[in-house]
Amino acid sequence: LAFVLLQGRVRYAGLALPLIAGLFWVQTTRPHVLVADNGSLMGMMTAEGRALSKPSGSGFVAGIWLENDGAPVAQEVAAERVGLVREGRVIRTTLADWRITQVSGKTALANLDGCGGADVLISNQLVETARPCEVFDLGRLRETGSLALDLLENGDLQVTTARSVAGARPWNSRDGLRQDVFVLAKERAAAATLLSE
Repeated sequence: LAFVLLQGRVRYAGLALPLIAGLFWVQTTRPHVLVADNGSLMGMMTAEGRALSKPSGSGFVAGIWLENDGAPVAQEVAAERVGLVREGRVIRTTLADWRITQVSGKTALANLDGCGGADVLISNQLVETARPCEVFDLGRLRETGSLALDLLENGDLQVTTARSVAGARPWNSRDGLRQDVFVLAKERAAAATLLSE
């Protein structure tokens, strides 16, 4: 509006705002791993762009992720990118030394031994038995909302929940609901794995 409405050289000041906005957008980093609030979709940032755990389903969430990454490709294209290893309904990826596994369905979860070697387990089902890793099952994801996982410089994994970003609202707040950002230390994950073996 400033460029259109103002006259003379002053109107070019209106171009500065989109340029500043573009500069901020380019410098903003995107999360390494995203997890949908129902545990049915995971996205890993790769050199090609975000690789998605499935070619269809949760299309709205997938579209938002890809659009916010600045690469609005079809979900099927993103699901074909390398970065995720698919073994039936078990999807595995690594982020530095962190092993992340997503499991879809009751049968796949029941067939998984412990955490299947993962440090972080994501499931679209309720995990009713204790597992030797950090578990984000359907019940926990209902409390946290979607997740963003980022690797910190010291090798720890920072988990940012959608609830921590949105804040406490009457429709998403309950007593005891954790809404913070928390960090997973690799040493604790390794110790938990050793204790289970």
